[in-house]
Amino acid sequence: ECSKFLDEKDERALAQAQRTLGSFMDLYEQARELVGLDAPFELERVGQQSRRYAKAAAALRTLVESKDAGRWSREGPALVAAAKESVLQLASQKLVPRRGYSHVVRVADSLARLLPLAEDAAAGRGLDAWKKTADEHDAAWKAFVDYAQVKLEQ
Repeated sequence: ECSKFLDEKDERALAQAQRTLGSFMDLYEQARELVGLDAPFELERVGQQSRRYAKAAAALRTLVESKDAGRWSREGPALVAAAKESVLQLASQKLVPRRGYSHVVRVADSLARLLPLAEDAAAGRGLDAWKKTADEHDAAWKAFVDYAQVKLEQ
């Protein structure tokens, strides 16, 4: 089917080849789940995004726990954006199979619960709630890293 498009520039052949490939990928994912292959599809890209997220989340935590509200107002928004961007990339690029996706969702959910507490915690308020939610986030992140088998240090 692809050769017909390449040789004759037949758009219908290209559309058919794309449908065939899409069907193959759906069956491939189902087969992986049936036999229990649950590793990420693209380990290198998962590793890259995971390292970006880990870096942003660690910097965010360090900044909040410094209890420097002025620094938070200057640096916090960029760190929040970096953390959100990285976790969204993990979720949006179909880098993990469906069963692994639940780990990404737990990380994103825990981040969403953590961020509203950050500004107050950076100002020295609500530290107990921050700490509890940060620990829950760390547990969700560890579960994802263990699942994905990524190396965060490089």
